[in-house]
Amino acid sequence: MSSCFTFNTWPWRYWAADSPDAIAIDSETPLTWQALRVLVDAQQRTFNDTPIVVLNSHDAPQSLVVTLLAAWQAGKQTLVLNQALSVDVQTAVLDNLGPFQWAQTYDSVSASQSACNTALGKSIGR
Repeated sequence: MSSCFTFNTWPWRYWAADSPDAIAIDSETPLTWQALRVLVDAQQRTFNDTPIVVLNSHDAPQSLVVTLLAAWQAGKQTLVLNQALSVDVQTAVLDNLGPFQWAQTYDSVSASQSACNTALGKSIGR
């Protein structure tokens, strides 16, 4: 019999509460779980009421991860549009998609530094 565990919240929110200073994304600009949670929450606020968020496959990987997590947290459907497809194919996909919004991107370096500063300020009572 296999064991199963469940989260009562999104995993990134759980780990932000459990281990806020642990590294969540190890990259050129690493993000802690707390910084990731702050970025996901901020990105979620950029979405409108449309049910689908379209992301550009050429966005920076960290930006794609944050935006995908934010969209899923908001209950959105997501599509990462492959920019290697021809313009005609991309147009056909978007024309048949229904109501959608393009994801707004952010500068991952300045955004993550800002998120870290915000998270740090909250953790030390600023």
